[in-house]
Amino acid sequence: MSTTAKTVDVAASMSAGGLIVFGRDGAGKAHASWFDEASAGPALGAAAEMGFFALQVACDGLSTISATLPAGRLFASGRAFVPFVKGALFDQLVSHLPEGTVIPAPTLRLVASGGTSEAASGDVKRTGGEKYDLPTDWTGIKAGTLVLATEGHGEGWFECVVVDAKPQDVFQVKWRDFPDFAPFYRHRSALALIYPHSKVQ
Repeated sequence: MSTTAKTVDVAASMSAGGLIVFGRDGAGKAHASWFDEASAGPALGAAAEMGFFALQVACDGLSTISATLPAGRLFASGRAFVPFVKGALFDQLVSHLPEGTVIPAPTLRLVASGGTSEAASGDVKRTGGEKYDLPTDWTGIKAGTLVLATEGHGEGWFECVVVDAKPQDVFQVKWRDFPDFAPFYRHRSALALIYPHSKVQ
């Protein structure tokens, strides 16, 4: 996560509207989630830890937006699970930041092997060194490949790294961008593929 964003100050006593935490990760992807009143204090601390912004839900415009956001989750580490959101929704949140607030540029991008933005051989590589293979079909899913998974109906699909292959087409996977989340299991049929020649953002 980016660590250069400034967290917007909010009152120590949170309103019943709760708190919205949002920001962009190192790859430039937009994240946002809503935390209720009971979680607002720790969520504010998590926003500061992650370099994200925090807005108190204290007006009708933010109340409307908060109703469309996924609920966030707090970790014992002091960070939070803040899911991906669409760019248009993120831009709406940015419009509620104080005038003159600077949105930092991403500090980390995913690039394809060879240094271009086009995945030529199905290999995706972080600038930090981790390299993942993008399988071209479901039979190519194995340890070390990058796939998509969801937590359930109505939830978004997020990048996962396959940790291990188990019997009966079951795989142990972990969220790529949320290392605080424990690994979990998915059947092959419950995983989605990333188009291996798509532009990597």
